Amino acid sequence: MDERILNEFVKFLAMKKRLKVSTQEGYLTYIRHFIDIASSRNASDNIEGFFQEEIIRTFYNVKPSSISSAVLLAFSQFLYERKLIDRVPFLDINHRLLELKITPTRLFKTEFLSEKQVEFIRGERVYYRFIENPKRLDKEISIVGPVIWELALMGLEQKELISLTIHDLEVSHNRYRIRNLYREKNDLLSEWITLNSYTITKLIRYLEYRSKLSVKNEELLLIEGRPLDNRSINHAFSIFKRVENLRELQNSGEINAQLLVRTGILLSLLKTNGQGLIDIIRIFGLDNSQVSYSITEYLRSTYGK
Repeated sequence: MDERILNEFVKFLAMKKRLKVSTQEGYLTYIRHFIDIASSRNASDNIEGFFQEEIIRTFYNVKPSSISSAVLLAFSQFLYERKLIDRVPFLDINHRLLELKITPTRLFKTEFLSEKQVEFIRGERVYYRFIENPKRLDKEISIVGPVIWELALMGLEQKELISLTIHDLEVSHNRYRIRNLYREKNDLLSEWITLNSYTITKLIRYLEYRSKLSVKNEELLLIEGRPLDNRSINHAFSIFKRVENLRELQNSGEINAQLLVRTGILLSLLKTNGQGLIDIIRIFGLDNSQVSYSITEYLRSTYGK
């Protein structure tokens, strides 16, 4: 979001809301965090898209204080008065903000996959019904899809998966590493993420397939010869909604990158009895919402809290 809009928001808080400077600074910090969450969901092209239910839920979960809804209500009012959103969306947004407001006795439960479900996603039993039909994408998804699942389990959210280029992959002495794109916002984080054997196996197969394509794209992950975007990556994940896969997963089939990221973090914490937390922070930093969810779930499952 344009920094000028945020500066105007601060002026709005001072003149319209008559808030103290310290409170203005607090509101601005919260809004920046909210915008980061929206951007990670690729909602930044549309201001109204910032206020999707999932984004609001995520923000309220990460910032479950009484000030959270007040900040978002003030921001939506500012956007309306600035004529950046119309009256009907403004009213809808306010209703949604109040409806989803978290109270001390009402916290949203964040979904995770079980180890058994992850084993299925990683295994050879995922069903691609139309793999022999050249008019369908099942065969291609059976090659690039497993790389998407594995990279998400390694920590890459949808925005990062789409942004990866061939130059972000480093191969040296049979060691495969992916550049840590979270480091763009925090140069204290690790520069590289070393890939595990699951990911390397799927990646080698995909790279062999990619080398035969007549494309010059620098983007690492391609479907139909074109770089991943929200539509194509969501189409790839829709494979898990097939009846045969639902039978194995025993859930709604709503698999996405964010779910795999936080599941991967949680499984790492469980496997290391929490000792892997430092390595996780070195990849994601301290302000990543998936890390916050995973730590909360780890503490709940381990200590009953």
